[in-house]
Amino acid sequence: MQGYVDDDDAANPFAGMWMDGDSLAPPCGAEPTILPHILSLLPLSASSTLLDLGCGDGRICLAATAATGCSSIGVEIEPDVCIRFRELISLTPEPDKITCIEGDLRDVDFEIADAIHVYLLPEGLDAIEEQVIKWLTAAPNRSVVCNTWGWSKKWGSETKKITVEECNDTHLFLYTAEDVPKPP
Repeated sequence: MQGYVDDDDAANPFAGMWMDGDSLAPPCGAEPTILPHILSLLPLSASSTLLDLGCGDGRICLAATAATGCSSIGVEIEPDVCIRFRELISLTPEPDKITCIEGDLRDVDFEIADAIHVYLLPEGLDAIEEQVIKWLTAAPNRSVVCNTWGWSKKWGSETKKITVEECNDTHLFLYTAEDVPKPP
């Protein structure tokens, strides 16, 4: 996919590496073959800003900006992985449209984005659930795509769910404001 450099493990020493501490993200990045499916669910345009929470090496940000011209902001807590993401940003034709924030994704202001992508473990989704609900309901036409895991049953259902067969039947979940839990 244009805009994404698919490093093998030898060239990318951080590929498949489990992060120290209590990670909110799985120990691997999104498969390159799933990127077009993720992008097909996100309503991105050149005037949009994508926020990728737990972005790893930034492959989704890089692909989104290359495909749509949107601005992309990736949030990653591991300094070494941020170094790699920044190296990849410098190789793109529009490096000013992609930003790497080194830090805890729970501390980011979601209001900087029009769309969000998350590839987090269920505990990670729980950790940001209230922030996502507030963000989704604060403005129209916002959406979140979850890779592999969706939010709990109390959300009801997602707007859309697809299964990507070529990625071991990985599920992608699209959520909009209509999907958030309603107060009792």
